[in-house]
Amino acid sequence: MKGKPYIKPKFYFTNTGIKEGEILFDSGASVGLLLYKNFLDTTMIPNKLIAGTIGMGLGGPLEGYLGRIQRMEIDWAVEENVITNFQQIDTFTLKNDQSGKQGILGNSIISKFNVLLDFNNQKLYLKRNRFGKKSARIDRSGLFIIASGVNLNEYTVKDIIRNSAAMEAGILPGDKILRINGFSSKNYNLGTLNAKFSKPGKKKVRLKILRNGMKYNISFLLRDII
Repeated sequence: MKGKPYIKPKFYFTNTGIKEGEILFDSGASVGLLLYKNFLDTTMIPNKLIAGTIGMGLGGPLEGYLGRIQRMEIDWAVEENVITNFQQIDTFTLKNDQSGKQGILGNSIISKFNVLLDFNNQKLYLKRNRFGKKSARIDRSGLFIIASGVNLNEYTVKDIIRNSAAMEAGILPGDKILRINGFSSKNYNLGTLNAKFSKPGKKKVRLKILRNGMKYNISFLLRDII
């Protein structure tokens, strides 16, 4: 469709049944799986959802929900307990989007496979690579951080997930991160920051932040948010 690859996985929901949906196959998207709530029955939405910012778009932060679905099947390729972003699309966008797509499969899942797209025959070939059996790791701090500055290594807290470790520690939107575990934040990029905040176990994070001209030291233990 307009030169873009679409696939039709089967989605298994814990609450009820199975749904097949047409979604965009987009290796440039940072999410793993994004489903539009507009196309789902309310009974398919997981009971446990976390509201907040799920990414950045051209117009700014994308608001939505984070949860898990029981299973996703792309022919033989099966993913269990899939971390899923849920987003409600506004009426204007829905009306003007001629693709009819019901979501996006992004790089966090696609990167588990070697991919061959045969556009002429409209076929997709997948082969699990060395990352294929690794569980998806997501942020465990609750922080949504944006990068700025000439070298994109100045970090500001854009949003915080409610009831997360970072929120309970007292971090606020607008806080600028100066140091992380004793090291200058300029030593990191967004990728290494996300990796640090996604580590398993009870890892302690120590931040020095700047807020309204004052510096504060704040620490917390990483924990699962979903």
